[in-house]
Amino acid sequence: MKQWSDKKGGLPARKDPFEGGEAGVFDRRVRQWIAELHQRELSPATIETYRWPLLRFRAWLLRHHRGKFTRIGTLFTLRRVESFLADPSAAGTQSRAAAVGTLCRFSAWLAARDHVGSDPLRMLTRPKRKSRRLPRFLNPEQIARLLEIPDTTDPLGIRDRSMMETFYASGVRRSELCSICLSDLDFHSRQILI
Repeated sequence: MKQWSDKKGGLPARKDPFEGGEAGVFDRRVRQWIAELHQRELSPATIETYRWPLLRFRAWLLRHHRGKFTRIGTLFTLRRVESFLADPSAAGTQSRAAAVGTLCRFSAWLAARDHVGSDPLRMLTRPKRKSRRLPRFLNPEQIARLLEIPDTTDPLGIRDRSMMETFYASGVRRSELCSICLSDLDFHSRQILI
């Protein structure tokens, strides 16, 4: 029996809900899809991200579907998915766009494996991304003034100046810079292992 852990809620590992069989054919198809994702060697975090919208859709199906769970074509339809996405109680914490992406990937997989006649979500309207403004940046004069701020007569000032120059010269992320150890520095070749 496969185990899964609820990373978001910190719950202990428990039986995989898709192995319960309450949702019949839907559970079987999701297990097959997830098995293929493992075969394609997707990261466990990616697979877990794909599982959450499917778990929420499954819970929604169990509450709203009347009848047997025998045909995936009658369970996984555009109308049902739109109803699920419109239901505020089914929304969860994951963004709607991420849920739509996962459901569309699963839908395309169902169609590609001939589990449904055609991709049921091909006509689903995807949420539009908000336009993002380009990031603001400093001009060379502002950078020069910024690099002059640390007091280089003080060891902490030298450290701060070195960190700022590393940021500016390499473009490393803050977390990468903070995790650099002395053993990551190669003074001979003037390189840093990030």
